[in-house]
Amino acid sequence: MTITETITLHLSVRFFERRFIMVGQKETLIVKKTYTVQEVMNLLSICRSKAYELCNSGQFSILRIGRVIRVNKASFDDWFNNQ
Repeated sequence: MTITETITLHLSVRFFERRFIMVGQKETLIVKKTYTVQEVMNLLSICRSKAYELCNSGQFSILRIGRVIRVNKASFDDWFNNQ
């Protein structure tokens, strides 16, 4: 893997965790505290039905807002690191 590929991979992984926004002339860091089901799918390379099944399994914390599911990032990361 070349240095360019390594940097690209690192940046794409970090995209899920941090986003920057401009406030006036100052750049502000926003740290995500949740994942979407789509992000879980992409992180684990699984299909949508398996991602929903995993989210509903109770192995990590989720938040339901109406029909929308958000996965607690810290809880998911702990679960993932212990697999």
